[in-house]
Formats: sequence, structure tokens, C-alpha cells
Amino acid sequence: MANRDTDFVKTPKSDVQFLTARIVGGGAATNPTLPEATFYGGGEIATCVYAGATGTYTGTFRKKYPELLALGRPMIVGTTAGLHIRFTAIDVAAGTFAFTAEVNATATDIATADTVYFTWTVRNSGRNR
Repeated sequence: MANRDTDFVKTPKSDVQFLTARIVGGGAATNPTLPEATFYGGGEIATCVYAGATGTYTGTFRKKYPELLALGRPMIVGTTAGLHIRFTAIDVAAGTFAFTAEVNATATDIATADTVYFTWTVRNSGRNR
């Protein structure tokens, strides 16, 4: 369980946390940057790296959680028209994720002018309340 000071989220389930993060594209075949790495306790995403194939990335979360409750659609602010993110794997208990950036169904590297905003909701407890 990640030990952190938080505000309460009103929900019938216990220990729910709403998390956010962002990455900025690095361009062709390059790792994205993590603008929150130097503040906000290092940000919720610890690493995000180009995985060797166009538009594919893997990463790790800074904290691990027992349960993923919801995953919001990543939103992109930038210049690449039609860019969207498709998660291929996410495991909050292991603290890992993988995704592909695409325009239509074509894998596309995230441009330096594109910022991707992520949201996800987790439980920070194994209790079923």
C-alpha cells in the first residue's frame, strides 16, 4: 500500500484515489519527457520509454496499488491531428503499463508538440468495503 497524504474521494468503496499524470512527446523514436519529474513528488509516472517500434511505449508508475478501478481516456493537447492512445497493458499492482500512440489505426510516435494527459482511479487497499 502506498503511504501518502490524500483528500477523500466520496465513494462507497474504501481507499479510492484519483491519479493524474502527463508526458510530453519526444519525437520520432525518442523517449517522451516527464514534466512532473522535478516537482509533485516526482509525478505519478516514474518512467516512460520508447519501446523500439513506431508509436509503442512502456513505463512504470511511481507507486503500486492493489486494484485498478477505472482508466480514463488519455487526452492529447498538441499538433498531431487525430492522435490517440491505446493501452496494450496496465498492471497497477506491478506498477507497469504499455501503450501505442495511433492516428486512426496507424502507429505514430508522439511529437514534441504533443502533451498526453492521463487519469486513472485505484484502490489503495485490499479491503472490500
